[in-house]
Amino acid sequence: MSRSARTAYQHMDVFAMSPARRVVFLYTQLVANLRQARAFLEEGKIEERQSRLFKALDIVEILLSALDTEEPRSELTPSLSAIYVYFLRELVEVDIRNDGASLDRLIRMAESLLEAWTGAANDVGATMAPAAGA
Repeated sequence: MSRSARTAYQHMDVFAMSPARRVVFLYTQLVANLRQARAFLEEGKIEERQSRLFKALDIVEILLSALDTEEPRSELTPSLSAIYVYFLRELVEVDIRNDGASLDRLIRMAESLLEAWTGAANDVGATMAPAAGA
């Protein structure tokens, strides 16, 4: 399978996901890119580190833009918005300062958020699953 065909297939797969699973997928990709950036930072591979940080920035921007700011019931939106803005600011600073400690902190935060969203997605999936024997 060619790279463009594989990419198109992956995009279709992402769009077929439930919104909760899509968020988990994005967080999984965020954590992976942050970890790779950390490894490249340790190896002194500047271009590779920057590439992973830019991918992480893109993911955070997607998460931020997906927040429903018009929904008055969403109590999490202001908190998530603040977290995502913090991530954006810190990722730029990590890149400028080559700061491993700040990157480690972002990785831990992203891992915690991934864990929380995975649990929420599993809860949503369990409540939407058909009853046994139905």
